[in-house]
Formats: sequence, C-alpha cells, structure tokens
Amino acid sequence: MSISALVLSILGFLISLSIFKDLSLILCVLAIVLGIIALVKKKGKAICIISIVLAVFGLIFVFSEDNGTTVSSNNTNNTSSNNGSTSQPTNKEEAKIYGLNEEITINVSGNEYALTITGIQEMKERNQFSEKTPAQVFLVDYTYKNISSGDTIYISDMNFKIIDEQGEIGDTYSNNTERSPQNITEGITCKSQMVLCVNNESSKVKLQYFDNMFNSKPDATFELDIVK
Repeated sequence: MSISALVLSILGFLISLSIFKDLSLILCVLAIVLGIIALVKKKGKAICIISIVLAVFGLIFVFSEDNGTTVSSNNTNNTSSNNGSTSQPTNKEEAKIYGLNEEITINVSGNEYALTITGIQEMKERNQFSEKTPAQVFLVDYTYKNISSGDTIYISDMNFKIIDEQGEIGDTYSNNTERSPQNITEGITCKSQMVLCVNNESSKVKLQYFDNMFNSKPDATFELDIVK
C-alpha cells in the first residue's frame, strides 16, 4: 500500500506541472489517503511520509493561481468584430474582457493553445428529462487550437461559467449539439459546441474561462450579446 501511495504521489506531482490539473488532483488525493492508511497500519513509514509530502506539493501546484498561465489577444485592434465591446488593458487586479470572434492565446508553462468564442444564440428546445427550469438556454460555438502543446488539449463546458445580466451564475444544460469537444494534438483545431443556461432573462452574458477548472479566478472573461 505504501508503494502504491508513492507511485500515485509521483504521478500526481508530475502531472500537476502539466495542464491536466483535474487528473493530478485525483491522484494526489488518492496518494494521501493511501499514505495515511499505510501509516496507521505502520507499513513503510518513511515511504508513506514521502508520498504524502509529494502529494501535498502536487495539490499546491494544482490550486496555485500563479501557475505560469498567460493570456493574450490575437485581435490587433483589441475590439470585438461582432458585439462592439472593447478589450481593456489587463493586469493582475483587472482582467481583460474579450468579445465574440476574438481569438486569445493561452500559454501554460510553455504549452500554448488558442481559444475563440465564435457564436452564441438562444435555444428554444428543452430537454424533457432535465430537472432544470432555466429562463434561457444558449448554444455556444467555440474553437480551440493546439499551437505548441506536447499534451493534448481538451476544452469542454466544464471549463466555463456563465453569468447573466443580474450577476447570477448559470449552469451547464443537457441538450443536443452537432459538434462535441475532442482531445487534439499539436497543430490540430477543434470546432465544438456546448449548451449553457441562466435563470434570468438576459440580452448579454459573461462567459468565464478557466484553464484549470479548480482555480478560483478565471483566466479569461468574454462579454457576449445574445442572438435571438
């Protein structure tokens, strides 16, 4: 059991340095649990302590806000081509606001990829099996490209949070889409769709993007007008 904890902690620590923070979180937590159990059973005390320490450092990297992530816009005039919202200068205190069709580049410790929100429109269709009763449901089109990441890139609705005009956070919604996200290797582009919903009628929404879904602050925020 102590050996298993050590293996998991090493994997979790190494993966915490990549973009797969969610996998690292799972491995580190498992390593800590197995390490504690092995300690209680007095099996390989030194190995257990090393495993727990490595796993803790892995979790620190997972939840660290300063993980080497930088975001830049590829739009030379810094203005959205569709909704007219102007991007403001960015710093650590004030996040930049991006618009529809504005491509941004995300660099995570040298792993670089691009993301663009290419469309958002209200859906009339509802999932009869869903227990959610939102005021509005949106079909969001987005494109991402693996520019120079050795790891595969996968961006889904789990990386986004939607905020309505009243400042209330929305949710994901299970509805039909034509294109699903896929893992892509370097040089590959994926055009995908997701479905999100809000509880208050809105003509404009904010879409927060999290490279690491466990971070408390978004890496980028998009402000989008709704197409009826």
